[in-house]
Amino acid sequence: MLAAPNKQNRPLFAAKDINDFYLENSPKIFPQDGSPFASAENLIMTLKGPKYDGKFLHSIVKEKLGDTRLHQTLTNIVIPTFDIKNLQPTIFSSYRVKNNPSTDALISDICWDLPLLGNLP
Repeated sequence: MLAAPNKQNRPLFAAKDINDFYLENSPKIFPQDGSPFASAENLIMTLKGPKYDGKFLHSIVKEKLGDTRLHQTLTNIVIPTFDIKNLQPTIFSSYRVKNNPSTDALISDICWDLPLLGNLP
Protein backbone atom coordinates (compact mmCIF):
# COMPACT_ATOMS: atom_id res chain seq x y z
CA MET A 1 0.00 0.00 0.00
CA LEU A 2 2.96 2.30 0.59
CA ALA A 3 4.25 1.93 -2.98
CA ALA A 4 0.91 2.32 -4.79
CA PRO A 5 0.61 5.60 -6.71
CA ASN A 6 -2.18 8.15 -6.42
CA LYS A 7 -3.36 10.29 -9.35
CA GLN A 8 -0.43 12.69 -8.84
CA ASN A 9 2.01 9.75 -8.95
CA ARG A 10 2.77 10.15 -5.25
CA PRO A 11 2.32 7.43 -2.61
CA LEU A 12 -1.35 6.59 -2.09
CA PHE A 13 -0.73 6.03 1.64
CA ALA A 14 1.76 7.21 4.23
CA ALA A 15 3.00 4.82 6.92
CA LYS A 16 0.84 6.61 9.50
CA ASP A 17 -2.23 5.88 7.32
CA ILE A 18 -1.56 2.13 7.39
CA ASN A 19 -1.73 2.08 11.19
CA ASP A 20 -5.12 3.83 11.11
CA PHE A 21 -6.28 1.46 8.35
CA TYR A 22 -5.63 -1.59 10.55
CA LEU A 23 -7.00 0.01 13.72
CA GLU A 24 -10.22 0.83 11.91
CA ASN A 25 -10.60 -2.41 9.96
CA SER A 26 -8.96 -5.11 12.10
CA PRO A 27 -12.21 -6.20 13.82
CA LYS A 28 -13.62 -7.12 10.38
CA ILE A 29 -10.32 -8.47 9.01
CA PHE A 30 -9.71 -10.63 12.09
CA PRO A 31 -13.16 -11.35 13.56
CA GLN A 32 -13.15 -12.93 17.01
CA ASP A 33 -15.56 -15.61 18.17
CA GLY A 34 -16.65 -14.96 21.75
CA SER A 35 -18.39 -18.29 22.26
CA PRO A 36 -17.20 -20.58 25.08
CA PHE A 37 -16.15 -23.20 22.52
CA ALA A 38 -14.19 -20.75 20.33
CA SER A 39 -10.72 -22.03 21.25
CA ALA A 40 -11.64 -25.65 20.42
CA GLU A 41 -13.23 -24.55 17.14
CA ASN A 42 -10.14 -22.45 16.31
CA LEU A 43 -7.90 -25.46 16.85
CA ILE A 44 -9.98 -27.58 14.48
CA MET A 45 -10.11 -24.78 11.89
CA THR A 46 -6.33 -24.31 12.11
CA LEU A 47 -5.88 -27.91 11.05
CA LYS A 48 -8.19 -27.35 8.08
CA GLY A 49 -6.62 -24.14 6.78
CA PRO A 50 -6.25 -20.42 7.47
CA LYS A 51 -7.97 -18.99 10.52
CA TYR A 52 -9.39 -15.98 8.65
CA ASP A 53 -10.92 -16.14 5.17
CA GLY A 54 -9.53 -12.75 4.10
CA LYS A 55 -12.63 -11.76 2.13
CA PHE A 56 -13.12 -8.46 3.93
CA LEU A 57 -9.40 -7.66 3.67
CA HIS A 58 -9.46 -8.34 -0.07
CA SER A 59 -12.53 -6.16 -0.60
CA ILE A 60 -11.11 -3.21 1.35
CA VAL A 61 -7.64 -3.48 -0.24
CA LYS A 62 -9.25 -3.78 -3.69
CA GLU A 63 -11.32 -0.67 -2.90
CA LYS A 64 -8.21 1.28 -1.84
CA LEU A 65 -5.78 0.04 -4.52
CA GLY A 66 -8.20 -0.43 -7.41
CA ASP A 67 -6.58 -2.00 -10.46
CA THR A 68 -3.00 -1.09 -9.52
CA ARG A 69 -0.62 -3.72 -10.84
CA LEU A 70 2.85 -4.68 -9.69
CA HIS A 71 4.58 -2.79 -12.54
CA GLN A 72 2.86 0.46 -11.50
CA THR A 73 4.47 0.75 -8.06
CA LEU A 74 6.45 3.91 -7.36
CA THR A 75 9.60 1.99 -6.53
CA ASN A 76 10.89 -1.54 -6.96
CA ILE A 77 9.23 -3.75 -4.38
CA VAL A 78 9.44 -7.36 -3.29
CA ILE A 79 6.40 -9.04 -1.74
CA PRO A 80 7.06 -12.41 -0.09
CA THR A 81 3.91 -14.52 0.13
CA PHE A 82 2.97 -18.07 1.00
CA ASP A 83 0.79 -20.11 -1.34
CA ILE A 84 -1.44 -22.05 1.06
CA LYS A 85 -2.84 -24.14 -1.77
CA ASN A 86 0.57 -25.47 -2.90
CA LEU A 87 2.27 -25.02 0.50
CA GLN A 88 5.23 -23.09 -0.86
CA PRO A 89 6.64 -19.57 -0.64
CA THR A 90 6.28 -17.30 -3.64
CA ILE A 91 8.05 -14.00 -4.24
CA PHE A 92 6.50 -11.19 -6.27
CA SER A 93 8.90 -8.55 -7.52
CA SER A 94 8.29 -5.43 -9.58
CA TYR A 95 11.80 -5.93 -10.98
CA ARG A 96 10.90 -9.45 -12.15
CA VAL A 97 7.84 -8.09 -14.01
CA LYS A 98 10.18 -6.34 -16.45
CA ASN A 99 11.53 -9.72 -17.61
CA ASN A 100 8.35 -11.74 -17.10
CA PRO A 101 5.18 -9.69 -17.75
CA SER A 102 2.97 -12.68 -16.86
CA THR A 103 3.80 -12.01 -13.18
CA ASP A 104 2.23 -8.53 -13.30
CA ALA A 105 -0.61 -9.28 -10.88
CA LEU A 106 -2.99 -6.89 -9.16
CA ILE A 107 -1.46 -5.67 -5.89
CA SER A 108 -4.78 -6.34 -4.14
CA ASP A 109 -4.66 -10.00 -5.24
CA ILE A 110 -1.08 -10.41 -4.07
CA CYS A 111 -1.98 -8.94 -0.68
CA TRP A 112 -5.02 -11.15 -0.26
CA ASP A 113 -4.80 -14.66 -1.55
CA LEU A 114 -2.12 -16.09 -3.76
CA PRO A 115 -4.09 -19.15 -4.96
CA LEU A 116 -6.46 -16.80 -6.79
CA LEU A 117 -3.59 -15.76 -9.02
CA GLY A 118 -3.51 -19.15 -10.72
CA ASN A 119 -0.28 -20.69 -11.90
CA LEU A 120 1.98 -17.67 -12.23
CA PRO A 121 5.59 -18.75 -12.89
